[in-house]
Amino acid sequence: MKRYLIWLKIEGKRVAGRLPFLAMEAVILAAAVGVIAFCASAAGKRKPVEPASVIALAAQSGDELTELAISYLESVESFQSLGRFVRVSKAEGYAMVQSGRAAAMLVLPEQVVEGILSGNNISAELYLSKKRPAGALLFTELADAGVSLLRMAQVQIYAAAPLREEYGIEKPLEELYREVNLHNLGLAMNREQLFRTKNVSSTGEQSAAAYYLAAFAALSALLAGLAMGDHPYSAEGNKRLLKRAGITEGMQLAGEWILLSLFLAAGSLLAGATLAGAVLLVGTYMDTGAHMAINAFMTDIHPGLREAGEILCTFLCAGAMVQLLYRAIRSRGAAIPAMGLIILGMGTISGCFIPSQLLPSGVQKAAAWIPLTYMKAAWNRLFSGSGFAEDGLSVRILGFTLVFLAFSLWLGYRRDAVWAGKGETA
Repeated sequence: MKRYLIWLKIEGKRVAGRLPFLAMEAVILAAAVGVIAFCASAAGKRKPVEPASVIALAAQSGDELTELAISYLESVESFQSLGRFVRVSKAEGYAMVQSGRAAAMLVLPEQVVEGILSGNNISAELYLSKKRPAGALLFTELADAGVSLLRMAQVQIYAAAPLREEYGIEKPLEELYREVNLHNLGLAMNREQLFRTKNVSSTGEQSAAAYYLAAFAALSALLAGLAMGDHPYSAEGNKRLLKRAGITEGMQLAGEWILLSLFLAAGSLLAGATLAGAVLLVGTYMDTGAHMAINAFMTDIHPGLREAGEILCTFLCAGAMVQLLYRAIRSRGAAIPAMGLIILGMGTISGCFIPSQLLPSGVQKAAAWIPLTYMKAAWNRLFSGSGFAEDGLSVRILGFTLVFLAFSLWLGYRRDAVWAGKGETA
């Protein structure tokens, strides 16, 4: 046992010697994030958001019912996303429509609301701008919808008196009018009740920030294994000496696995700290509100014993996976490129780059057999309290870990058999 502890100490120092390569990866990541954030901010400044269409409104002031109707329409959220009224005179409205500064002009007659209620239906005038066809079309559709609703309400009003007579209804006619008006107002004000609403998000229950940070955390732990370089191969020649010293293949496997898991955990945490620093630095320089965004994100983190256990399992699984890949890929020159491609391929299938809900159904089914899917789900649960509907997430991750360790052990014994066949017995 003493020899085993001495070997662990020596091996731990050798692994710690690879930490500068982790720092180099973190610097490259910070530079990449800074460039992306800078380009996104610059692109956002060059392309300002198109404001809502301006609708010139010419209406007689002092009409309380008309003012009430207009103020109600201006407060409707669906209208606010399409346009906004600007009070002008008729001459000013003409000029705005002709120059394209307004998508349309609406000229309301005097006592327009009273005319609708009485059935006189004095026509309003609508002028559309040829220079703003999109805004004019949207407002035309909105006006047509309003006219259709008014027509339906007036048909009900006109039919109230003859129906009351025909069926012998005792209610006063004014009361029937009031009930019809209340019904139509309720229909207009609560129209969303006519539809079944369902919130749809490509990232599911998680915010986009939590989803992609979870994907980044899961991927960074595996990619940190690339910083090991040729270290696993440089230690290969010592394995026969270790066996002569009584340190079996299983003991070597366990020691390498634990040290590699610790190394990957350090790499993931270092990458996360570097990413947070880069976001804060760029956000402060570009004045993008990064401080507030990170503070809001931090309040959503749900730390607990279960979450801590799941994150620990992700590091152990990552260590076992990287260890298996190094043992399976025998060529030093091909190891790092092959591992990079394998990890990025798993990240694509598991939804680290494109949300899983946007991937084909066949890819989503394949993701259930990828350990990175559950490693990402563990980080999701930490960041947002959701992300995996069932219990047993740690069991699934540990199940993959045991499979990887079993294959690594088999490869070790297979290597011994090859040595024995060559006459190089321990």
